[in-house]
Amino acid sequence: LLLLLPSTLSLNVLIFAPTLSFSHVAFNGNIGRELVERGHTVTMVLSSVDDTVRYNASSGVEVIRVNVGIPNGLLTRSLWSNPGPYEDSSPLNPAIFAKLMRVSSIFVRACSELAQNTALTSHLKFRDFDVGLVEQYDSCGFGLFTALGIRSTVWLSATAVYRLQPETLGVNYPLSYVPELFAHVDDRMSLLGKLENVLVATVTELVSTFYSRAEETKVFKRLGVLPRTVSLEVVSRRSHSIFLNAMPLFDVPMPISTQILHVGGITVPEKAVHELDEAWRPIINTRNDGFVLVTFGSIAKTRDMPRAMADSFAAAFASFPNLTFIVKDEAVARGTVLRTASNVVRTSWLPQLTLIAQPQFRAIITHGGWSSILESLYVGRPMILMPLFGDHAKNSQVVRAKEVGLLIDKMSITPTVLINSLREIIHNPKYAANCMKFGSMLKNSSPRRSSDLMEFTVRRAAKMAGAQIDWQTPKEAFLSPFTVKGVDLALLLLPFLAVLSM
Repeated sequence: LLLLLPSTLSLNVLIFAPTLSFSHVAFNGNIGRELVERGHTVTMVLSSVDDTVRYNASSGVEVIRVNVGIPNGLLTRSLWSNPGPYEDSSPLNPAIFAKLMRVSSIFVRACSELAQNTALTSHLKFRDFDVGLVEQYDSCGFGLFTALGIRSTVWLSATAVYRLQPETLGVNYPLSYVPELFAHVDDRMSLLGKLENVLVATVTELVSTFYSRAEETKVFKRLGVLPRTVSLEVVSRRSHSIFLNAMPLFDVPMPISTQILHVGGITVPEKAVHELDEAWRPIINTRNDGFVLVTFGSIAKTRDMPRAMADSFAAAFASFPNLTFIVKDEAVARGTVLRTASNVVRTSWLPQLTLIAQPQFRAIITHGGWSSILESLYVGRPMILMPLFGDHAKNSQVVRAKEVGLLIDKMSITPTVLINSLREIIHNPKYAANCMKFGSMLKNSSPRRSSDLMEFTVRRAAKMAGAQIDWQTPKEAFLSPFTVKGVDLALLLLPFLAVLSM
């Protein structure tokens, strides 16, 4: 009996994640790793929408990469051209709306291919999974889980709050003070800011709800997986919980639910992953004032930067001869560190987590991706953010509001803007002090580790498989907007008010 005990306590977990970007896949993989370390069996299905996203499985996590019929490079070209990452990327730009529709159509196409892969579904169904975990940006996973008979799901988000996720579970996020994930506003909105927020919300909901999720619902209905009256929205509403890669103290105040678990920082190791390679020592020790990292994530390429912008960065770097600038540049040969100026080195790959843990690290200039922000907070170092696309703008607004970094507009980059920003971030101690404060909060936000709470929640989700969870979901999730806004009551009272006014 004792020999059987570990297997009875172990769960069989399936994670579904399209390869949208490395940071999203890594977030899913880290959750899988934490579950494996606690004795569970984890399988990760990667829907290969982007062949350029390479991911080596965390120890013990089985990865199944599925060809979903998307031509090599199609998603990358759709995401990062017309317009490119260094051009106007506001969701209100008609070209961006067209881009979002193109990207969504790729996900719908991939979902259709995946859903019809009977060899895959038969193999996975035989595995008899206890619980499924799925990322927020694609509803296809909910259809897959339904086809496999998985009765308990947990919804993931590698970013901060994406409004349509909690609102599906009945948590209303007023657009008058809660910024949309893709909006360029904070929670102190002017009248024009509120208008922008509403318009961005409308655009994202049109793309996500009324196109992408609706089309993927049709896919599973055609295959007989979903009954005629059930949509993927209804299926997602049955999710036991949401795991957010965020923390309430480092975001704008907003409504919350007991179904939402904040696991911000789970992608950041508690200790440096590796010792720094000795080849980096001369580079980071060369200048008296330390070094600054310059990286714009895994998708935007430094080589694609407009000439005027690149020249502005070069001029700014030259103004700080006592700082070393380490620039991630994909044009440099793999494994090579190229010195292009006395205080500038370029490399196609850098050990970011290890470098930012060094005492000589002063700041990072980056795009506003959530992972880089959390990593910088963990080591208590400030940042200069130049948001490029998606959630970068909203993330950068939070960073500016909390005074842990500065925000610069990519459409208005000049040497003066960069020089002033670097001078402020290096010489004003408040930014580093605030980073230390929020970093401490991030590490000590709960009496229990986020990974322990996450594992407990997954266990509870599996235990409640198939059970009604209406008791923990706000009733707004099951009501029409007509009822939620009190329109029905207003219509009922209208005749009486008319009589009284006579």
